[in-house]
This record gives sequence, C-alpha cells and structure tokens, in this order.
Amino acid sequence: QPVLELDLPATFAGLAAAAESGNWTEAHSRLEELREKWKQARSRVLFNAGIDSLREFEIALARLDKMIQQEEQAGALAELATLRVLWTEFISF
Repeated sequence: QPVLELDLPATFAGLAAAAESGNWTEAHSRLEELREKWKQARSRVLFNAGIDSLREFEIALARLDKMIQQEEQAGALAELATLRVLWTEFISF
C-alpha cells in the first residue's frame, strides 16, 4: 500500500480532535491506529528520510503515548504537531 494511501493526516486529525475534547479513550484508540499505520509506512519512508528522522518520529510517538496516558492535553497536542511536521517532511522527498 502506498504511503499516501495510509492517510496519516486523517489519523492525526482524529487524534487531535479526541485530545482537544478530552476523550482519552478515543485518543488512545487513534494512537493505536497511528502506530499500525506507522509500522506500514516506516520501511517506505526510511529510504528517503533517513534513520535519524525516523528515530525522531518514534521518540515523538512515544512521548505522545505518555501524554495520552497522563491525559495531558497540551503536551499531547504539541507532540502531535511534531509528528505532523515530520510526516510532511517524509512525504515531501
């Protein structure tokens, strides 16, 4: 499946909406969806993005996980913004 067809931006949007509304159950569900999509995309973007960018994405993903677990809205949204920027860089190569 091509990377763009994974539609990570839609997953980011759903996760942001859940965090903004304080629906942490939905945020956790969307995070799991994001993880699954990332597993599919990782090897495809590695060639273009490089290992350092992939590590940065995975670190932000881990921080997002902790923010959702702690129900930290501002932190979750900040990490999500980082993930969006990195994803945009990945697909622009």
